Amino acid sequence: MPIKLLALDLDGTILANMSTISLPVRRALAAAQQQGVRVTLATGRDFIAAKPYIDLLAITEPVICHQGAATCRPDTGDIIAGQPIPLPLAGQLAQLARAHQLALNFYVGHNAYAEHITPQSQQLYQKMGVPQSKIDDFAAVLTTAPTKGLIIHPANDVERIVGLLRDAVSPHVSVVPSLDVHIELVAAGVSKGSALAALAGRLNLAQSEVMAMGDHNNDIEMLEWAGLGVAIGDGTAAARSAANVVAPPLAADGAAWAINKFILGQN
Repeated sequence: MPIKLLALDLDGTILANMSTISLPVRRALAAAQQQGVRVTLATGRDFIAAKPYIDLLAITEPVICHQGAATCRPDTGDIIAGQPIPLPLAGQLAQLARAHQLALNFYVGHNAYAEHITPQSQQLYQKMGVPQSKIDDFAAVLTTAPTKGLIIHPANDVERIVGLLRDAVSPHVSVVPSLDVHIELVAAGVSKGSALAALAGRLNLAQSEVMAMGDHNNDIEMLEWAGLGVAIGDGTAAARSAANVVAPPLAADGAAWAINKFILGQN
């Protein structure tokens, strides 16, 4: 069955250095769209950080943001489907962050809020162009259930913090490392895979008509669910294992290779 929906992770899959999509990838995506394939993003980023690439790639389908916790309109960012972190669990995460001096950010609306901002987290948010507000107490914003939590932490200590968080809040909160310094916190059952399955249903598409591309552990559920899961060649071992196909690495335009081969029918 031909591919009718293509879901793309951003960072490490089509986006290099958190900022650049190569010309071969852009051309392959444009050709797929001209052929009638629906293209969307499935990213851990919030809508504001994804919006420049939504516009660059002329995406008109709903986009999956916040690790699957929010599916948004591509023009306004309005959330059309999603599952936030329940407030009691958000409060528990806030207490853990204080106890361990973690740079935890909660997303409420399209803003990120933090009690503790490190130079590393500040630099990241500035690079993504996402508003980050320092507050004295999360209680000021946790009157509304947050879409997602994000911890920015030194890469050499991420594994320990992931274990600590999982021991404290699993199975009620999913704790997923992404990139080298990100720890994503979403409600139990939330993933790019579950959001992609819901979006395909919304578009009346069969699982076999969906292709997904990713590179990291937060893409595993999406790669496993899609009719065709493609991992980028320099992605994590777990992502490569979850995929049906392993493409060339990001620097070799692996996404363009996969689109050309499996959608456009080029060798």
